[in-house]
Amino acid sequence: MSTTRWAMLAAAILAGSAPAFKVYIFADMEGCTGIQSSEQINGPRADEGRRAMEEDINACVTGCFAAGATEVVVRDGGTAAAATSIRPASTHGPA
Repeated sequence: MSTTRWAMLAAAILAGSAPAFKVYIFADMEGCTGIQSSEQINGPRADEGRRAMEEDINACVTGCFAAGATEVVVRDGGTAAAATSIRPASTHGPA
């Protein structure tokens, strides 16, 4: 999408007249705020990493709905142990 089209979409969102849209979020723990060690991904600090990922995803979901999204789907892109995955019950709203 060109810069002009992005600017037009941003202006429509700010004006409250943006068209309805759906969002697909593909998240991976290694890119989340505060992740500094592999121990936070699949080690003894995995719960800490999970919370960081959930916080980032929830911030993104909240922003998507605030911008007018009608649906938000979140996929955990990690392939590590299930213990490091996000918990669906921890996501905001109907995401």
